[in-house]
Amino acid sequence: VNGMACGMIDKMSCSIYITAFLLVIPSCINASNSAFYLNYQVWMMDWNKEIADVVLRLQAENLIDMLTDTPREKVTVMVAPDNVVEVTKSLRRFKPEVITNNLSDLLEGNRRAPRNADNSAVESFDFLKYHDVTTIYNRLDEIANNHSDFVEVHVLGRTYEGRDIKCVRISHNISDDSTRTKPVLWIDGGIHAREWVSPSTVMYIIETLLGYRELQHLYKARKYLEKYQFYIAPVLNPDGYQYTRNHLRNWSDGFGGPSTSSNLCSLVYPGEQAFDQLETKAVKEKIEALQKETSVDLFLTFHSYSQLFLIPYGYTGDKVPAEHEYHKAQGDRYVNAVFARHGKQYKNLKLFDFFPAGGVSSDWAFTSRGILDSYTVELRPNDWAIGFLLPDTEIIATGQENVDGVIALIENLKINVTLNHNGT
Repeated sequence: VNGMACGMIDKMSCSIYITAFLLVIPSCINASNSAFYLNYQVWMMDWNKEIADVVLRLQAENLIDMLTDTPREKVTVMVAPDNVVEVTKSLRRFKPEVITNNLSDLLEGNRRAPRNADNSAVESFDFLKYHDVTTIYNRLDEIANNHSDFVEVHVLGRTYEGRDIKCVRISHNISDDSTRTKPVLWIDGGIHAREWVSPSTVMYIIETLLGYRELQHLYKARKYLEKYQFYIAPVLNPDGYQYTRNHLRNWSDGFGGPSTSSNLCSLVYPGEQAFDQLETKAVKEKIEALQKETSVDLFLTFHSYSQLFLIPYGYTGDKVPAEHEYHKAQGDRYVNAVFARHGKQYKNLKLFDFFPAGGVSSDWAFTSRGILDSYTVELRPNDWAIGFLLPDTEIIATGQENVDGVIALIENLKINVTLNHNGT
């Protein structure tokens, strides 16, 4: 194992690996005492019952320290230099990967790595509060500047008030034109202005893909960046979102059919026709453009609230799509993964059974664009007394459980499948 190091991982992955590890170092490991950890090693390996028995024994014998509080798929351990030989004998057969051979080097001046060109630290995004549009957009620009090999900022369009509608494109070796033919996974949030936890959750997904959060998913994140290109837009309605930040919170928008109103002053006034608003038009045109280059294999839009995973259709209760059983299975995977994290029960429902809704973007993506995996997620809470006013103390947990749900979806996607519904 001693010969293994970050050199065995490609450059991009190693950078993400170290970044994520540093962001979850337990508080007992203090950068000011970094010299104490000279030649301490950090290993990561799969987590299963056989490995758990060995790892827990080694920890009980004070030969290792587990750095992963609640292992699920991966476990990270710290090994003191005096114990490397003994621990190697026990763990060699599990083929651990060594994140670092010298923890001291990582701690010294880099506890929150990576670094900007001016040597200032790049911090993980603050998920202890809700942020305005400017702060969110600045973060997108920051991560693109510091990870230009796999992040680009795109502008989908401009709003009525002149704001950019920003998204990030994330993929490995992103400057290579060949990456544009990778299947696209689309994730968005913030189309309804008052649903603040939606942009926060989408930002949490971005941060996880980039290695700032959820270290246990790092291997899968790396795999996804190599296989797919993600288009992720955290705030599709920046005008409305910012309005709720400065003025009235209880404000929203919608479109046509059930659950809408022809009253121009209604919260659910749909507009004069489909895609007559700049924000929805921008999404439509981007999806259509992407489908001319490659397949779009996931369309996932985040809303709040009610703790639901919603599958087609929303506009009618008179029929279900031929793919209904597949959608139900995907929904079960999502809600089970969510429940496994913090015990929050999300329900897997046909959207119409929750609330008849016309003009839902996931219905459009499935029916008009033929994207098989097209879904709407309603985030926390399920408490009508709280409603859209989810406390900021629940932002991180909401992000964590939905990262797990997204991963469960991606692991079971059907790739390069475009349905033909003849626009119905």
